[in-house]
Amino acid sequence: MHNSFGQQMYTPSDMRIVVSEVLQSEEFCNQLKTPAATPIDELRRLFPSIRGPNNPEMMRRSIRSGHTFEKTKNSKNNKIITSDFQRDIILLKSETITHTLSGYKKSWAYENGYAMSAVTFKPSWMEQDIFEYIQNLFEEKLQGIKFEILIPMNRHLVKPNLPKGITLDGTIMRQLFNQKVVYVRSLSKITDEKESFVNDDIDVHVNGSDEISKSSAPKNDKYTGNDLHNNQSVLPPFASDDNILMELHDSDLIELQFIEDDLD
Repeated sequence: MHNSFGQQMYTPSDMRIVVSEVLQSEEFCNQLKTPAATPIDELRRLFPSIRGPNNPEMMRRSIRSGHTFEKTKNSKNNKIITSDFQRDIILLKSETITHTLSGYKKSWAYENGYAMSAVTFKPSWMEQDIFEYIQNLFEEKLQGIKFEILIPMNRHLVKPNLPKGITLDGTIMRQLFNQKVVYVRSLSKITDEKESFVNDDIDVHVNGSDEISKSSAPKNDKYTGNDLHNNQSVLPPFASDDNILMELHDSDLIELQFIEDDLD
């Protein structure tokens, strides 16, 4: 039976015969005996380039990639520095000092053993280790006197304000004093008649009399006796046989005494 276009047409009876032949064919029967493939397996068969999450090679690549990322991330955010670090350290003689040293006072501290450069600290130290280390550094000056560690901030000296349970260990020390001088302030006044700080606001006395203010006194410490008594600021040639002894008394005044060399 053909249609108007000359194409053969099948009746429902013919279709049943075709379906029956397909169902009874050996190839179809074999496919029915084989377990049906999953959609993922079918996709892999149709598209070999696709790899699922259970692919061993893909899993190895994912593990390596994830491990590398985690290591890089941790190395940036949680990097622990274990190397030693060095800082300058300055010892202050009295707990009344509240500002950092500068100018002559700072140079005086380095010249007279109250300051040290490139002092080595270890991040592994505990707070007790740090205090014992500093005590040994300035053993001659402190002589067992207790002290505190201060942070310089805009010329002011402040105590470390750490959260509860956090101590000033080597790691914290490194962070707080990053490129800063470590200031150590004695809790009791260090008495040293021959070595004393010169304050910016002191007055100068000559043999206990003839007061000279800081602004009118010459900057050089080599004066003749007449110049000081006459309150002169011009520095004449200094006689070779005159010496000046500078002493800081408890009243924080400098006493200048002239000692004539014994010519006998």
